[in-house]
Amino acid sequence: PELARALQALYLRLISEPTFKRAFAACYTTNYLSLTTQHFTATLPASEETLVSSQISVQFLNRPGLVLPLIHSRGFMHTLLRSMRTLHRSDVLLWKPPSQRYAPREPRRHMPIIADLRFVLAIDGVPAAVLRSGELIGEWLALLRELRGVDTQTRATLQH
Repeated sequence: PELARALQALYLRLISEPTFKRAFAACYTTNYLSLTTQHFTATLPASEETLVSSQISVQFLNRPGLVLPLIHSRGFMHTLLRSMRTLHRSDVLLWKPPSQRYAPREPRRHMPIIADLRFVLAIDGVPAAVLRSGELIGEWLALLRELRGVDTQTRATLQH
């Protein structure tokens, strides 16, 4: 815990430096699939976090100047969609018969990845880039198809 606190303090000091932030964002997104997989499969006590669950990505995934190069030159949108599909597939063993509802094993484990996707798609130009790419549209539609019916809610009628 002491080492973790020291590293976090160092990170917080360095993240305000633009060169470090850009390099950190590039390294983080390059390793995103393995980081999110490690996060999803971690069996840590609630008091401990993975790098992904710390939501450190909010420091750079909502910055157009950092995200657009990651999307255009490093293919980060592919990685992000692939990570969501990988996480969902690792949960697929929990699918129940069609008559029953499906709920992820631990929905909170999906939340940092969903937040990252939300940050990236909120950046001007990213949704248009997705729409212009047949490959990205295919990945997006495949993800939506796989998530169809996940944790659906039965609509309550005549309850008012």
